[in-house]
Amino acid sequence: MVYDLKKITGKIISLLKKLIFAAGIFFLLILTISFTSLPFKLYRNLATSNIPTVLNPDYIVLLGGPGMPSESNLIRAWYTADLASENPQACVIVALPGNIADSTSSVNLLAEELIKRNVSPDRIIIEPNGTNTRLQALRIAEITGKDTEKVSLVIVSSPTHIFRAVRSFRKLKFSQVGAYPAWDDPNEVSLAYNDREAGGREYMLPDVGNSINLRYRWWTHMHYLVSVGREYAAITYYKLKGWI
Repeated sequence: MVYDLKKITGKIISLLKKLIFAAGIFFLLILTISFTSLPFKLYRNLATSNIPTVLNPDYIVLLGGPGMPSESNLIRAWYTADLASENPQACVIVALPGNIADSTSSVNLLAEELIKRNVSPDRIIIEPNGTNTRLQALRIAEITGKDTEKVSLVIVSSPTHIFRAVRSFRKLKFSQVGAYPAWDDPNEVSLAYNDREAGGREYMLPDVGNSINLRYRWWTHMHYLVSVGREYAAITYYKLKGWI
């Protein structure tokens, strides 16, 4: 069989051009959406969609993120400690993979962070074995040691993770599952500034001192789109696996 090299090369180049064009359109679409409120609405929806309020929970479950210290785990610890102070009857489960025999492991450091925030050590239960949300839910079902339908708990995690986490526990017959999203609150002070007062060169570059959307919100919304996209991919996988 004789192959026409020029014809094959032409088809490959044509395909690459189409892919580059499609990528450009997709990028422009992302940029456009980032100037709207849609990214935040999608982000917020993952944390608030059909999540009931659970009063006086038996357990507060801190689902850890990366290692310690990290922005993600520190903010979750802050919210967990706040919730623990409001619910002194609740045990606090810290779920984060790690070696509990190592005092410097992330799971132990996360528990220590709660202790620093006035959560009594005798209230803390460490779950170091679950390496994803499904396995953490399974291990916590074992920890509760009784009919999950009679156990009430509140999950503390990142806003994007709440939807999948709550439904992972519901899949294991936890009927009383609430959530406490670890929101990062915006600065209450206006971040606008006077460009002339700040000094520096005044030519070529535009004055963006009062453009909060351009300086911060646009980038934040792009970050939301990445987080939401990743989470929807994880939700799809969990649904296909029958975990939620």
